[in-house]
Amino acid sequence: MFSARTMNRLALPTLAAVALVLLVTVTVARADRLTLNDGTVLEGTVIQQGNNYWVKTKDGQRKVVAAADVKTLQKGSGPAVAVNPSAAAKPGTPSKSPSPSVPSSTKTRPGAVTPKPADDAETGATAAKGLAAAAPLDYASTERKANSVDVPLAAVTLWQAFIDSKPKDKEELASAKDQLAKWKKLAEGGAEKIKGKWVGGPERKQILEKAKTLNQEGWKLLKADQTLAAVKKFEEATQVYPNSFQANFFLGYIQMIQHKEDQAQRYFDQCLRLRPNSAETHANLGLIHLSKRRLPQAVQEMGKAAELGDTKEIAQNLVSAVSALPPAQRRSDKLQPAIEAARLLAAKYGLSGGEREFVIVGLSDDDNKPPPGEGQAAGLSSGTGFVIASEGLVLTNRHVVEGGKTFLVMMNDNTQASADVVVIDDEQDLALIRVKLDEGKKLPTVRLSPGDNPADGAECTVMGYPLIDRLGAAIKVTRGIVSSSTAGSTGAADVLIDAKVNPGNSGGPILDRFGNVMAIISMKSLATATEESYGMGISAGRIRRFLAKNKVKVASGADGTSGLSAQDIAAKVKPAAVCILATH
Repeated sequence: MFSARTMNRLALPTLAAVALVLLVTVTVARADRLTLNDGTVLEGTVIQQGNNYWVKTKDGQRKVVAAADVKTLQKGSGPAVAVNPSAAAKPGTPSKSPSPSVPSSTKTRPGAVTPKPADDAETGATAAKGLAAAAPLDYASTERKANSVDVPLAAVTLWQAFIDSKPKDKEELASAKDQLAKWKKLAEGGAEKIKGKWVGGPERKQILEKAKTLNQEGWKLLKADQTLAAVKKFEEATQVYPNSFQANFFLGYIQMIQHKEDQAQRYFDQCLRLRPNSAETHANLGLIHLSKRRLPQAVQEMGKAAELGDTKEIAQNLVSAVSALPPAQRRSDKLQPAIEAARLLAAKYGLSGGEREFVIVGLSDDDNKPPPGEGQAAGLSSGTGFVIASEGLVLTNRHVVEGGKTFLVMMNDNTQASADVVVIDDEQDLALIRVKLDEGKKLPTVRLSPGDNPADGAECTVMGYPLIDRLGAAIKVTRGIVSSSTAGSTGAADVLIDAKVNPGNSGGPILDRFGNVMAIISMKSLATATEESYGMGISAGRIRRFLAKNKVKVASGADGTSGLSAQDIAAKVKPAAVCILATH
């Protein structure tokens, strides 16, 4: 059924005219599991809301389930816990009906109180003060979760959240601070869990270098048609470093050639844990579904691969799989995005689908080079935000915080604190979180541009925390111009800029020449060998309307007579720009 072709990929063109990429640095999350009294199991993100549970399933559907209908709830990798309907409603959680101050298009995180109308037109101070403090967390469960993480920063967020919940037990608090210091040291040393042991510094570097050498030797042998010798090299690489994406991918690839799909899937599942957005891995998992006669799942997986990066091989597999769908399955709503993608790619690559030929997809020389910091595994995502109220109210993107279990905010002065989600907007990619501050502490804030939409060609400065696993958790500044501003647009973003942005920039400010926020970064177009990427953002006008409907007022900054230098803008805004880490 399958054929193995050359592993030199074509240039990676976009799926359509513009392909979009959300700019949160994200890893694979362990799904929550809600088991109903009738035996139905819902997997995805589960959040308690009063006497109900809000559920976003893996396929994107959203449901509200009454607590009385729920038998057990399992959060991530934790144990399944029986649900007691009478105890489902907790003090401080919103009722089933939306609060008058939050429209039905927003969601309020359990345990947080909806922002109250702001008296302070400068900062929205009343909104921040109206938030309830969370109940103290449990030490034992925090320790258990921290010991099961795959990246040290995830444990840092857990212990910081425990400390910020202000536990009454002094011994537990002291122990928690020791744990926090231990995990911070591991994070700063770039430690990684290898064979169940945390390894950092020179020891980790030596392991990575040895695995890299073995992978390069295996790659050369594979290209020279010395497959058996190559397998030994890749197997040796996984013994040295089980987190090697390259070694796991090629072992899966070779198993596919031998029609050993079950063994191949084990390797490819590990690949997705290490690199969730690998188009080649998704493409080959689609072939495994096909071999097991799971045609709809195959089409969905191949469609996912095409979204991440279409090549002729990936396109051919998708077009051939779609052409094999029975008429009834072609009408499935779930398959429509993949079917539409197949239609576009068939025209692009001149494919008919009639040949029904499928290709095992390999890696190119470029894809075979591990990015710096590879091996920082699942359980953590990062993005950017900026302070809009001195009492700790932070604006960011919805996709930065949605699905997160705990949140750690790292500030420019090297301090950090845990945070709670206040509002997640369903209409736009916007959200508010509140940083847990010590009594009386205030944070520096930013102001919005006076105009709702920036002018085309206007200078802009972007600030954020991209690629923290590779570039470190220090703020990065880039410059450019507004390429296009589409006032009145109903799209996901209405400001297009040519300044460089990367994963982790999500939620960061796009600043005008006076240091005011003209927009918030939310995504970028997908760069290819022939096309440059653009940053995309949500304008100050939309931000202002989002804040207004949630009763938060933020003052507009002045235009002034002459603009600031990039250095002055950075100095002005740095204290208010924060890095947000979320555990999943």
